[in-house]
Amino acid sequence: MHEEQNNAPVKTVRSNRQEANFPNLEEKENLKQFYLAQSRRLCPTVSVDRSESQRLGALHHKIKHFIKALTNLDRSWENGMPEMQKACLHFFSLQNSPRTECQKIFEEWAKWSNFLISASCYHGFVSQMLQDYQRQLRDLEKLLGGKPSETLENVSDR
Repeated sequence: MHEEQNNAPVKTVRSNRQEANFPNLEEKENLKQFYLAQSRRLCPTVSVDRSESQRLGALHHKIKHFIKALTNLDRSWENGMPEMQKACLHFFSLQNSPRTECQKIFEEWAKWSNFLISASCYHGFVSQMLQDYQRQLRDLEKLLGGKPSETLENVSDR
């Protein structure tokens, strides 16, 4: 299998990632059409009768929400686990703890632990998605000539 080669000029940014430049109008127009199609998919309630800038602004707003969610997920999931374990074990060791309450806490602790273990397996994937959406956000800001105004965000699909 061969990967498609992207011949667009690139410049290295501080974080060692690469960012595309738009040296000609055709490349810029292709990118705009790509993001307008993505806007139709990700912001279905934004009318196609809106201006291109408004539709791209709505996509910009949506991608900012994706970045916020992924930023919350892009962390070390094992942080805090020892403290949670100690707190639960301390509660279980108390002699006056009701058995039904202990069972409920144990079941919830087990569910949470399973979730954390499962989520930690996807850390690399979440980081990769976060980087891609950050790149898309920069692309959109270049296409829009900066960050969209508040009025453009009001038409977004929330």
